Amino acid sequence: MIEDHKTGFPPGVSFEDAPSYRTEIDRDLLRCDQNSISALQSEERDAANNIVFITRTDRSKEIVPQNFVDGSPFAVLQRIVCKPNEAQQ
Repeated sequence: MIEDHKTGFPPGVSFEDAPSYRTEIDRDLLRCDQNSISALQSEERDAANNIVFITRTDRSKEIVPQNFVDGSPFAVLQRIVCKPNEAQQ
């Protein structure tokens, strides 16, 4: 992103002076054979690349995958990363 963006928080949680971020880095588990993706970690970083906010999935609980939605950025990622026959199964 060229401009800074305010950090988003879960519903019901608000901070008046929420930090701004410029880059978001997501780590996701892509399952070609199951046609799904699961969010594992998200980092928001400022213009100097310092971590502003980080969220992680609780790995002690079951990770619930989401199916790809046609036309979404994840569906495009699936077409790039997955072998065509794996994504079709």
